[in-house]
Amino acid sequence: ASLMHGDVKSPSAEDEVKKAVEELIADAIVPFGEHDGHLRFFSEKLNDIEQERATIPLRNIETRRIQSEAMREVYSPLPSTHLNGTLSVASGLKMQQTSGGAPTSLAGERNTIQTIVELVDPAEQDAAKLRLTEESRAKTSRHTVFLVGCQSPEMEELTGEIYRSKEIANKYRAEPDQEVKEYCAGQADRASRLMSDLERYIKRSLEKGSFVFRGEVNAVESLDQDLVAAARKQLSDVAGQAFDRNAEAPVRAGTDLAEKFLRLNSLSGVTAQLDPLSLVQTHGGQPSIDTDHKAICSIRDMIEKHGSIEGKRLSDFFTDAPFGWSQDTLRYLVAAM
Repeated sequence: ASLMHGDVKSPSAEDEVKKAVEELIADAIVPFGEHDGHLRFFSEKLNDIEQERATIPLRNIETRRIQSEAMREVYSPLPSTHLNGTLSVASGLKMQQTSGGAPTSLAGERNTIQTIVELVDPAEQDAAKLRLTEESRAKTSRHTVFLVGCQSPEMEELTGEIYRSKEIANKYRAEPDQEVKEYCAGQADRASRLMSDLERYIKRSLEKGSFVFRGEVNAVESLDQDLVAAARKQLSDVAGQAFDRNAEAPVRAGTDLAEKFLRLNSLSGVTAQLDPLSLVQTHGGQPSIDTDHKAICSIRDMIEKHGSIEGKRLSDFFTDAPFGWSQDTLRYLVAAM
């Protein structure tokens, strides 16, 4: 340590040392590498393998897969929020990796709200935000949150190093030579460590990026300094807009509520437990169903629009945005009708 620091009171030189070490490891001419957390010089045989590693051509499909894995880890756990105290809303995660291509689903594919992450060249960031702002206004994007950040040379370099370490380790993992086995284990460890570095770079980039939803742009840092916390806050606002009619029936009914409601001998015997939405109204001492209740009106409008509709389709429609009602709540409402 004293050889690397000018004074015991000087700041840590860890970053500079790590940079120098990485340059040595990346240099195909220098027979130098890592094993079990220690740095060492390679034998002539290992040096030949190391030079072969340096010439492995990068495959786009594999480097994109590595970045997808890192992105999935950065966005884990998926952001979620609760609406009206009953509806749990989580965002799915997709990554836009090729211009004009379809985004790749990384997690939560079935979730109504999807977050599409795009890393662009720093020079194109403003243009990307304008493009995504326009795209976010389209009807097809009404449940999509766009998150744009900047790609960096460090990300590309780390991705390439991870790929080469994995490839060379896979190629020689069956070698009987103990030294080669140790080398392969060291390459696997290196790939894992560099993956953590890649995740850190991606997270830092997105924390400097922006959310785009329905024409509105929000800097991530304006919501929270931490990416995941900012994503949760963004989702809380997005969920309220995507499920803006959830408030018509903001309860989660029990599975047997519809049956209990139908078995009532008289509406005068209804209780708050059997009628959480207060569908039964009493006027002049006579109880009756409030057919003007917003939720009942919505169901009636849907049925009248189609003339006839199967229960499954009715359920699919009202359990999704903009309603997000539970199936049992829908059954209870239909039972009242």
